[in-house]
Amino acid sequence: MSSEWNVIQALRHTRHDWMNRLQLIKGNLDLDRVERAKEIIYEIVQEAQNESKLSNLKLPHFTEWMLTYNWDKNMIHIEYEILQENPHKLQDIQLVTWFSDLFRILEYSVKPYAENVMIVSMDFNTEEVCFEFDFNGIINNSQQLEKQLQELKERNAFYLDILQLNDHMLLFKIKIKYI
Repeated sequence: MSSEWNVIQALRHTRHDWMNRLQLIKGNLDLDRVERAKEIIYEIVQEAQNESKLSNLKLPHFTEWMLTYNWDKNMIHIEYEILQENPHKLQDIQLVTWFSDLFRILEYSVKPYAENVMIVSMDFNTEEVCFEFDFNGIINNSQQLEKQLQELKERNAFYLDILQLNDHMLLFKIKIKYI
């Protein structure tokens, strides 16, 4: 997490976010867009379920990092889903450090103020954890980004498979064996 949030700041941010969502639902209902209002409610429920799964992972620092990442002024917006949430033996601080390093590389590799979205799917199965990253946005230098991802892989000794990389898309998987 790039900045420390106290309880009051966190509650203020969360309240502001909820008010925006309620106004979005109300606005759609006022415009008689009932189906769109229902879609927004469904999206909110899905997000809350993913937040609950994330909180149940018993990785408090990683959970805090994921929940508050979008609160800072970052060049990438993160969305995430937890596919499977089995017990595991991951080192919480190490995971946060690794994610921070990864997103620092990604932040410097994208065009500022473009619509850059990273969807992170997490599967905590019984033998390893698999993170799948699906980025859509504008990448400044895809060759340099690929080199930096390979260097990150070598420093952390995990499996990394870049499935697709071009100026507008990055799709890769990382697998980490449990210790």
